[in-house]
Amino acid sequence: MAEIKLFSLNGGVKECNSSEVVLEKELQTFTKYDIHAVNQMQRNIKLVSYRKYDNDLLLLEHLNAPNVKPIMESGANDSDIRNNTQKTHIEKLVAVSDSMKSLYHSICDFIESLGDDIVSNQLKLYLAYKKVQNMVCIEIYNKQIILFLKLNPETVKLENGFTRDMRSIGHYGTGDLQITVKDAADFERAKPLLERAYNEA
Repeated sequence: MAEIKLFSLNGGVKECNSSEVVLEKELQTFTKYDIHAVNQMQRNIKLVSYRKYDNDLLLLEHLNAPNVKPIMESGANDSDIRNNTQKTHIEKLVAVSDSMKSLYHSICDFIESLGDDIVSNQLKLYLAYKKVQNMVCIEIYNKQIILFLKLNPETVKLENGFTRDMRSIGHYGTGDLQITVKDAADFERAKPLLERAYNEA
């Protein structure tokens, strides 16, 4: 069932039956073909229609509920995993030390705190954060966390062992600037660049 909420344009949320208010104007909504097409894409895309009612109420209706399966629910059995020599992002995360897990989660928490418009997308080999498009992609290894930021490397002072221009080097995910985070100090140095990637996305 579609999720429905009525928002007061003066602030706050009022839950009520749509029959309790008089429809002032109904805006053009998505067709059933739009909904079907988006649901076939297996991407985190939400379609939202909205209607304006009298008494300064706005109804937002989620027309679809994207259901992109996480890596752990992909249905791969143990033999499939053993036959694939490349570990998935989740498998790497499970295998690293507690200190590296803590650093990884601190980075994720910081990125998610930058704004409510950030969406995470767990893919097989990396984790992506995006606004309209990817702004940060994360890979994890035993002794370091690699971030790929959607920033022009020419606008950043590159430091050997910390930042790297990836424009002519192939890698998973998107982003031309690579940041290598090995400890909390590296993470602190990376924060201003993460904020830039968010603001410029």
